[in-house]
Amino acid sequence: MPRIVWEVKLEVGGAVKVARPFDMRQAKGFDPNDQFYSDISIKNGACGLTANITAYAPTSEIAYKAALHFFGNMIDVLCFKIDLPLYLYYYHVTNRGNEEYTTKRILDKPLFEESFRIAREYAVNTEKHAILRALGWYRKGLMSSDPIEKFLSLWNVVESLGAKFHAQTDRTNNGSINQIYQCFLDYIGQEETWGLPDRWINSMHELRSQLAHGGRTIDIHTIEEVSEHNVTLKNQANLLLQRICDRLDH
Repeated sequence: MPRIVWEVKLEVGGAVKVARPFDMRQAKGFDPNDQFYSDISIKNGACGLTANITAYAPTSEIAYKAALHFFGNMIDVLCFKIDLPLYLYYYHVTNRGNEEYTTKRILDKPLFEESFRIAREYAVNTEKHAILRALGWYRKGLMSSDPIEKFLSLWNVVESLGAKFHAQTDRTNNGSINQIYQCFLDYIGQEETWGLPDRWINSMHELRSQLAHGGRTIDIHTIEEVSEHNVTLKNQANLLLQRICDRLDH
């Protein structure tokens, strides 16, 4: 049965632009005996960037979902690499109602190619699936303007990485706090080098449980407290991701 080719348009919002439009071709799918590719064109758009992506699928709906997943993984990696919020829109947008950015990061084609390469490597390698999921949570944390949602997303980065990347010890069999603690020891160093308050992991885990399960009243004091924690939490999530990626990629 011949493949039907669709072209899917996606919009990327953020303080970014490209110096000039460019085209690329990227591998899609994971069957080495039946490899196919997507042709991608990227240019500046109404709220940041516009991407047109070819997709092979029996219906337009499936083509849209496939392109969104494929391109979205790359955007997660790119967001982490430039450390700026990137919003992915799967419908037509205009700049009306969107923030006007007076300063923009100029992105080049090699950065997109590298982000596609990393996203594909993490998708193919089951040992790195947790990183890809953590990158998605990291981008969601950067995007959110809600301090509570930002906290929960960024903590999911730390918790998901801690669950996957830690040396097995007797303590790590006793729950996520011990797994995160061991992950920090393995990838960041001894506790005295972390530069964090005493029992920071325990405190953040408890706060996460209260926020997620209704154990904390959400008032102005909670919002202020969580907003202050988000600064440190974002830095720790970024550092842990960077250390784990560096270790696994070398």
